[in-house]
Amino acid sequence: MTGGTSGIGRAAVEAFARAGAQEYGKDVRINAIAPGPIETPMLARVRVDWGATTEQLVAPYPMKRVGTPQEVAALVLWLAGAEASYVSGHVIGIDGGDLP
Repeated sequence: MTGGTSGIGRAAVEAFARAGAQEYGKDVRINAIAPGPIETPMLARVRVDWGATTEQLVAPYPMKRVGTPQEVAALVLWLAGAEASYVSGHVIGIDGGDLP
């Protein structure tokens, strides 16, 4: 998905996380992860399709770098663990400090 269709998909996932947490809150924790630029094959395609360098892609992000799949995995593991047992209904950005 690109452009508007990507935005629609993200909005649907965010709404599902919030509504699901409200509806099933006693038994289930539901959260969504909203990644920014993560070093994946998809980001490699974006570089080619847009003719952009990594520096150009990360310029708007305060941390000035792309994230790693390992950083996303660490967030997923934290959310699944006991430390996050009271976290539900949130959309958690992992995006180097991007502002919504």
